[in-house]
Amino acid sequence: MKIISNYKDYYDGCQKYGIDTTIQYIRKEKEIKLLEKKDLSLNIIKNIQISGDETFYNNFRKASGVIGFCGKLYPYFIFSRENNKYDKQVINNIKDLCAFIENNVDKDVVKSFYSKEKHYKYSYLRRGWYFLSEFSYNMTNAYFETYSGSKDSLDLFDKYKVPIFKVEQKEREKYTLTLNPNLKELNFMKLIDPFTAYQEIEMFISGVIGVQNPELIQISDKYKIEKKGFDKWSFRKQSKK
Repeated sequence: MKIISNYKDYYDGCQKYGIDTTIQYIRKEKEIKLLEKKDLSLNIIKNIQISGDETFYNNFRKASGVIGFCGKLYPYFIFSRENNKYDKQVINNIKDLCAFIENNVDKDVVKSFYSKEKHYKYSYLRRGWYFLSEFSYNMTNAYFETYSGSKDSLDLFDKYKVPIFKVEQKEREKYTLTLNPNLKELNFMKLIDPFTAYQEIEMFISGVIGVQNPELIQISDKYKIEKKGFDKWSFRKQSKK
């Protein structure tokens, strides 16, 4: 598979082991806005939690999204500091999530995260007590186990003819679909190694969404002969005069 792109991803190095030039992946990133009600038929919005920025612990904000990769879905969480939107951490597995919680929040919050009991905290912003265990180890672990690698209906893959996409909520009831996102920035190598990712993309393009071969340009016989290094006298006996 030959990758044509203006950015590098973590599986690009697999091309050095040989490529099939008849299969091309034109990897151009593009954003498309979606509306929840309009695209309610999409399984990714109905079945997987996709939320926008909300206040988390210790000046962190939390959001979530989903990666579509070769017919399967992989949810993830995004943590960012309130005063720095560019300082983001994308987490797509329970091990990294636990490490983030343990290194960035208070001990009492860590305790409530692992506890199976219900814990409440008063919020002046919400003007009341709210349930802390709505984001707990048991909940997030079950979430990853249930939806990581779950099969999709192929609606978006087939509609846009792409092997990779992601969906995030940018505004209330408004979502952004990104075609051909950079998987390295989403820490996707924690889920699928480079060689497997490259092979799955190649098979998905050639076997599921189809290969878009470039159109062949018809060249006249005159220019074909010149290209091979011949001229009009190459196969003729020249006159002695």
